[in-house]
Amino acid sequence: LNVTKNVTIDLNGHNIRAIDARAFWVKSGTLTLTGTESGTVSSEKSNENSTFKSTSSVIRVGDGGEYNSSGTTPAGLEIGANVTVTSGVCHGISAFGGATKETVNIYGRVVVTGEAFALTGNGYDKFVKTEINIYPDAYISSEKDVAIYHPQFGDLNITGGTITGAGGIEAKGGAIDISGDAVITATGNIDHNANYNGTSTIGYAIAAVENSEYAGSPKFNISGGTITGGVAIVEDNAVAGEKKGSITITGGRFISGSQKMDVSAYFDANTYSQDDYGYVRETAAICWDEIEDATGKTYFSVDPTYLTINNATVKLRKDATTKQIYVPNGYTGTIDLNGHDLTLNGYGFVGYNSTENSYADLTIKNSGESGGNINATVVKYSEHASAMFVNGYSTLTIGENVSFATTADYGIYYKNNSTVNVYGSVSSSGNGAAISGNGNNPSVAPNSNSYMSTLNIYEGATVSCENGNAIYHPQYGTVNISGGSVSSGKTAIYQRAGTINITGGTFNGNGEANAPGTVANGADPTGDAIAVQAFTGSYMSLPELNISGGSFISKNADAIGSYTYQSNGLYPTITITGGSFNTKLDAAYIADGYYQDGNVVKADERVDLSKAKIVVNDGKAYSIGSTTINVIDDIKVTIGDEELVKDEDYRIYEGDTSANDVGTYVFKIEGLGNYKGTATANWTITSALEITVYGYKSDTSAYYKPCQYGKSVTVTPPEGFVWDKTCYWEVETGVNQWEIVSYSQNYSFIALKNATLRINKSAEEASEKSALTMSTSQAKYSGKDAIKFTFNRSIDDKYTVKEVGILYGTNKLVGANTSISDYAYRDFTNNDTGVEYGVPDLAEALKTRSTVKKGVASSKSKNGTYEFSYALGTNHLAYANAIGYVKVYDPSTKKDKILYTNVVADCYDSALYSNN
Repeated sequence: LNVTKNVTIDLNGHNIRAIDARAFWVKSGTLTLTGTESGTVSSEKSNENSTFKSTSSVIRVGDGGEYNSSGTTPAGLEIGANVTVTSGVCHGISAFGGATKETVNIYGRVVVTGEAFALTGNGYDKFVKTEINIYPDAYISSEKDVAIYHPQFGDLNITGGTITGAGGIEAKGGAIDISGDAVITATGNIDHNANYNGTSTIGYAIAAVENSEYAGSPKFNISGGTITGGVAIVEDNAVAGEKKGSITITGGRFISGSQKMDVSAYFDANTYSQDDYGYVRETAAICWDEIEDATGKTYFSVDPTYLTINNATVKLRKDATTKQIYVPNGYTGTIDLNGHDLTLNGYGFVGYNSTENSYADLTIKNSGESGGNINATVVKYSEHASAMFVNGYSTLTIGENVSFATTADYGIYYKNNSTVNVYGSVSSSGNGAAISGNGNNPSVAPNSNSYMSTLNIYEGATVSCENGNAIYHPQYGTVNISGGSVSSGKTAIYQRAGTINITGGTFNGNGEANAPGTVANGADPTGDAIAVQAFTGSYMSLPELNISGGSFISKNADAIGSYTYQSNGLYPTITITGGSFNTKLDAAYIADGYYQDGNVVKADERVDLSKAKIVVNDGKAYSIGSTTINVIDDIKVTIGDEELVKDEDYRIYEGDTSANDVGTYVFKIEGLGNYKGTATANWTITSALEITVYGYKSDTSAYYKPCQYGKSVTVTPPEGFVWDKTCYWEVETGVNQWEIVSYSQNYSFIALKNATLRINKSAEEASEKSALTMSTSQAKYSGKDAIKFTFNRSIDDKYTVKEVGILYGTNKLVGANTSISDYAYRDFTNNDTGVEYGVPDLAEALKTRSTVKKGVASSKSKNGTYEFSYALGTNHLAYANAIGYVKVYDPSTKKDKILYTNVVADCYDSALYSNN
């Protein structure tokens, strides 16, 4: 059958037989032979007289027989996994032609029982390059000749499979790459007869033949596989340099029968070496292909199922199984899993008989992109049932990307000054612990070096135990954990002695909680993330736990549990300076200078509320009739210049914050967030005040405005009253006595007593009244604390200012207890000695209009405003109640005129220099 385009034939369990002819000739396109059931393609002779040539083949790949063929379409063949190409009278597959390229992919079987090749090319140098790929599980066999004859240009890639024949592979040209698990065997006796038209060798598994009549330069690159038979560069005749053959070996096993076949001529002795079993490996890494092949080696034990490592690196080439891993005293070793898995059916020892003067070190790593699992089945060694035992001054390191999993009760068991480093994963499905120390030797003196072992858990590590504790630490020595995950079906860590330092990581205890406090021997604490138990007598020392970071989560118990053994009254030392905990910690665990804020323990940089100032209602009393007052929104808490925020910086946790009776009430606040401690404050309710407001003079319309003592109150004209430029406010000072207080329609003042106000009118021009508003602020005057009075509207330029001053002021709070020194009357003096600035009796001052301060303005700003100040002294609460005036000369009348301001009332605490 001629194939000239892409064709797929599913043999479907059937056979194709060609009688006296080849079965297929693939001239162009690709022929794919496949089938879910086994099928064969064969060429046979009809009888002994058949003229069918033995140099033909069952399947030829390549166009035409003419050397100058003009074909341009590549020809290809694929032999599927369930397909066998077979013949006893000719070659199996031949690939050559003049088209672009011939490609052969073999996943199945090519079997020749006669004197012919299973696979061949053609060495004529006019033919184009071929590509032949032999995949794992393929089978290439010639019973009486060379299995593969490769005289042509082209690439032969062998990544696995079995190739067997009287000769294995003979090449007179091309590049042959052998890797993986390929098995190449030559069954014939080694022989060579120069031949210029066919093979020259027999008995060689690998033969690179130099022949001047062929394309030449056959190159073998061998990095894997098992090669049985001769390996050699064979000369048919002398050839030039460009036609010389080569064999380069970087791996694989080479044997002749059961003996090592020396191939040292073909590898770099500086990098590679060959062991007694014929394996070529990197000198720095002994590659452990199969345990059974280790029999009798110096770096393996006598029993091939026991892996003893003496100063060597064992590198897996495939998944493997052993009963024991053993590093003897005084030796170091490395197991590189190399992307594979290792099953441990027994147990491992690192320095089993180590003493204080000897050591053994084992590092388990994984340089591969996958795999890296050590699976240890149930182990019963002595009473410990551990999968890996580390003793004496020995060290075991579980590297990154390595998973050590066991069904044993104890995964890694270490004692006597040993060290365990975990970067990867250690897990146990048993009832003991994934990693355990030993503390059951009370005869040893406290702090004896015999039990000063060390366990280090690093970032990225995982330690877990399904039914027990992830880490059990009952001995002297130290556990250092800087990261990773530790979890278990009981407690993440159960400590009975020694020191544990934790700076990071996640710790989960998933067991049901014990009764708190005392746990008897044999009844381990469960449920805590960390359980620490003082167990002196049977164990070595009081345990010490130091935590500065990490996340600790318990399922049903405290995140950190502290226990004593029965009733000995001894408890461990626990010091916590950081970390996150899902339960409230005992305050005794938290170090001085630290505190638990929600779930997190952190440095206590909070400000103590004892430094806070608490002011309610701006420091003034409330006035009330029957309405309940709630002070929540009127509380102001400050520390220095910073005002604290309720429910963020503090909370009110005790006392009265609402009432409807006259009296003084006390409440307490507690710090939150960046604040700590408590503080106490009080607030007062007094009787209500009432302000009566009338319209113009005899207008009887009025309204009544209740107000609170010490609070600002604003009065407005009665409903319907029309305010104009001639209106001003008057306040009643006595029977039929009234004083002007404001020319503004809305007048505000501080309520100190019941008051009556009315509106009056004037014929004076608005320009005269518009200037007369006054405000206060705190200032300095002649180096003393002072109240500054500002006339803050301009005065008509037609006037000449002659004098500015204040009428009647006081520093005595109405109703205050004058026996208190800060509220008693004082004489405040400036540099003009003898001038009285305070007024001892406000009522008398109002009657006589005695002048408190007067003088000619010394400055005038560009907008015509005037300012002056008077001193009030220092460190005393000062209260000012005053009317300002400006004495001017009116050129139109040629007389002086006095313009009055509104009444201002303010209270200042000069000690804090702020308006209260």
